[in-house]
Amino acid sequence: MDKQFVSNNTIVTKMLKDPAIMAVAGNVGLVPSEGRIGAKVMFVGESPTKLNTELGRPFMGMGGSILNSILADSGLKRDDVYITNVVRWLVSEDPKDFKTAAEVCRKYLLEEIKMVRPRIIIALGKKPFEALTQKPINLRQDHGKVVTVEGYPVLATYHPNGLRYVRGGRRVVVGDILNSYQPS
Repeated sequence: MDKQFVSNNTIVTKMLKDPAIMAVAGNVGLVPSEGRIGAKVMFVGESPTKLNTELGRPFMGMGGSILNSILADSGLKRDDVYITNVVRWLVSEDPKDFKTAAEVCRKYLLEEIKMVRPRIIIALGKKPFEALTQKPINLRQDHGKVVTVEGYPVLATYHPNGLRYVRGGRRVVVGDILNSYQPS
């Protein structure tokens, strides 16, 4: 397995040259993914926050701290996983804006999945799961569900920032991860 750590600017560079991306994103900074090519686990979030955009890294701040504790409780280390977002820029709160952005970004996310070759993809939240699978989901009923996309298993679970609304939130996400993937 290739252990090369990357801040994946390769995908971001391609996105910056895509007129469809630039028409939707406008003149904003795109946040690259980070992790190891060949990582066994790939986490996919929705889109960067303002802090993520300023730092140029995904899942920093409160959401990143919660994700890091989930990783530790699941027997994983941030350095050994791959972390990305469906959309690489800060999207407005309007759901239509995310849907439009996700549609133009999807081909790059699928390209990135094929490059990383994870054993499992963990979709952190409803929007990332639906963007990947192009199928609706009710996370309250179906968290822990695994479906296949392009030959890769995709696990639906909660986003770290939404755990305050879920009884036993962090335990639920750790359980979802451990029920679908056992770190070796």
